[in-house]
Amino acid sequence: MADTPPKPEDDDAEYVPPKPMEPELDANVFDFTDAEAQADGEPEVDENGDPLPPKSPLEFLQQQLLVVEAERDEMNDKRLRALAEGENIRRRAMKDRDEAEKYGGVRLARDMLAVYDNLNRALEAADDIVREGAPEFIEGVELTKRELLNAFAKHKIAPVSPEVGEKFDANRHQAMFEAPAPGAENNTIIQVMQPGFVISDRLLRAAMVGVAKNPPGSQTAPSTPPKAEAGDSTDPEPTT
Repeated sequence: MADTPPKPEDDDAEYVPPKPMEPELDANVFDFTDAEAQADGEPEVDENGDPLPPKSPLEFLQQQLLVVEAERDEMNDKRLRALAEGENIRRRAMKDRDEAEKYGGVRLARDMLAVYDNLNRALEAADDIVREGAPEFIEGVELTKRELLNAFAKHKIAPVSPEVGEKFDANRHQAMFEAPAPGAENNTIIQVMQPGFVISDRLLRAAMVGVAKNPPGSQTAPSTPPKAEAGDSTDPEPTT
C-alpha cells in the first residue's frame, strides 16, 4: 500500500504537502548564460584557433547544427555541379551525333570529288568524232556522272557552280587569277575553272574562278556607242 503523508494533529489546521526533493546538479552543466550570445555567431576559439568545448548542451547542439548545415550545403553544391556536368555531357553527345550524321562522310566525299573531276574531263575532251564513233561509251560516262551526283545528293553534297558576272565570295570561291576585264564590274567572276562542293552547310572545296580586277577610276566599256547629237560640231562636213 502506498505511503500517505502524515496528517496534522489538529483536524482544523490546513494541510500543506511536503515539497518534492530537487536533484543536486552541477551548475556548469546547464549554464545557459552565453547561449544567446553564441546562437548567431561562430563558436569561440582558443589562442591556437581551436574551438572551445561547449559550455552547455544547447551550445553543443548549435555547433553540431552548424556542422550539419555546412555538410548539407557542400553536398547540395556537389549535386548541382553533377547535374550541370551531366547536362553538358548530354548536350555534347547530341551535338557530336548531329555532326556525325551531317559531316561523317567528309573524307570520303573529298576523295570522290576527284572521280567527279575526271568524269568531267573525259566528257569535255570527247569531241564530235569520239561521240559519233563511241556513243555507248559517252552515254556510260554520263550515266556514271549522273549516279555520282545522285549519291552526293543523298548525303547532302551539292555543287557550287558560280556564274560569270557573279560577285566574288571568299567563303565559297577561290581566286586563281586576277585580270583587268573591260565591261565587267570590279571583283566579279569572269571565268569558272572548276566547280566547288558543300556538304550541308560546310564547304568541301571552293570553286576555282578568275576575278576581274579593274584599276581604280577605270570605266567599263559601254555596250553601245553613244549617239551623236544634232548640230554636233564633230560631225563630218559633206563633200562636194
